[in-house]
Amino acid sequence: MPGRDYRLLFVRGDFLGCASSVAPFIIGDGVKTVRELIGSINSKRTRNLYESKYLRPTKVDASVIEALSVQGLGLHAMCSTRKFLHYMYSKLFHCVARV
Repeated sequence: MPGRDYRLLFVRGDFLGCASSVAPFIIGDGVKTVRELIGSINSKRTRNLYESKYLRPTKVDASVIEALSVQGLGLHAMCSTRKFLHYMYSKLFHCVARV
């Protein structure tokens, strides 16, 4: 089902926070391949989770290849300018609100 997922945290009836899940994605530039775009994102993610905003580099494995093939693409495909493309099914959570 398309859309965003949210997880709300309540303790003893008090709201403590909210996390939103977003599947990993790239935005095409019309020049780089899908692999190169994923590599660009991974280069900004470091071993220091705080510096990379708690995001780890994506391993280009069978799950990434499958997600791309369902969309008729591969790692060497050129992603057109401003095309929004999810390259994994799993979702990453990030905090969107905290009390």
